[in-house]
Amino acid sequence: MKRRSLWFLAITLLTLSGAAWLWLRPYEWHPDPAAPAEIETASLRRDESYFWLDLRLDTRDLRAVPEPLFVETPSGAEIKPAQIDYQGPGPISGTEDGTLPQIDAIFLKFWLEESSLQGPLALRIGNGRLRVRTRSGIPSVKNGNTRIYHSSRW
Repeated sequence: MKRRSLWFLAITLLTLSGAAWLWLRPYEWHPDPAAPAEIETASLRRDESYFWLDLRLDTRDLRAVPEPLFVETPSGAEIKPAQIDYQGPGPISGTEDGTLPQIDAIFLKFWLEESSLQGPLALRIGNGRLRVRTRSGIPSVKNGNTRIYHSSRW
């Protein structure tokens, strides 16, 4: 009985440490310090021969969506987001410019052609550049399916 308990404890510890590693590791180990945000997750959904790339960014004391903001493809194309949403309090009442007190997260949605995913992707955000994807080749995602990535190595 003692041997079985030790095996159970060892397997439980390995499982918990693996789960902690997956939960706590950053999307990118050394993000550009000039970038006003960091990528938390990326998801890719196939739509026939096109893809929807969704990025969730954690921000650091932002009050407006940074410019420039686009994805750089391996061919050098600059793709602007099809949709930008943010999480945080609404505009300060009485301000005409719509200044936000704080943006906690930014959600970006990009419409990409299959050829755009032939190689690494980068996100230009403000004065910084973040790695969205570091590998080459079109990811294996079936039509209508979504894959979520917690690391830039996909």
